[in-house]
Amino acid sequence: MSRWVSMMLLLALASCRERAEVPETTASFGGSGTPEYAAAAPTKRLAKSPTSLPVAAAGSVIGRSTDPQLPQHAAGPARSASAAQLSEARARAQRLTRSLLKGGIARREVTSVADIHGSTLYMKRRYAEALAWYQVGMAIDPSFEPILYNAARAAALLGKHGLARQYLHKLATLGTPLGRRRLARARRDPDLSSLRIR
Repeated sequence: MSRWVSMMLLLALASCRERAEVPETTASFGGSGTPEYAAAAPTKRLAKSPTSLPVAAAGSVIGRSTDPQLPQHAAGPARSASAAQLSEARARAQRLTRSLLKGGIARREVTSVADIHGSTLYMKRRYAEALAWYQVGMAIDPSFEPILYNAARAAALLGKHGLARQYLHKLATLGTPLGRRRLARARRDPDLSSLRIR
C-alpha cells in the first residue's frame, strides 16, 4: 500500500473516531498522489444540519467559494473554546502528525492532514481549535500555502489581526503562484474583511 493511501486511511480513521461515525462515501484521488479535491458525501449527522456543507477530501468545503480548497465561513458566531479544549486540540494535532511522520509520510502531506482537521473545525465555527491545528501543521511545513491562508482567516475571525497579517506576510514572501492567488483572494474574502486588505 502506498504511503499516500496509508496516510488517508489514518486520516479517515482519526476523523471517524473524533466524530464517532462512519462517512457514507470517500473521495477519489488522482494517481499523482495529490487529492483532486472532489467532495466527499456528508456524514449522516452533518447532513441533518441545514447549515452544513459537504467536506471535501482536502478538508475544504464546497459552497459559495469558487475555490474548493478553501473552507467556507459558516454563518453564525464563533464557538468559544476553553483552555482545556485548546490544549486537547493541540495535543491531538501533535499526536496525529507525529505518528504520520514516524510512518514515513512526507512533511507536506502531514501538513495537509493538519489543514484538513483545522478546516473541519473551522466549518464548525471552532476557530480557536482550528487555529491550533493550523499552527501545528505550519510548524511541520511553513511553506504550505493553504494552511498559511486558512490560519490567517481563523486568526482574523478570532480578532488576532496581528497574527493574521503575519501569516499573510509569510504567504507573500513565499512568492509561489498559489500564494499570489490566495493573496489576491484575500482582498475579497469576507473572513478577512476585518483586516481591511488593499
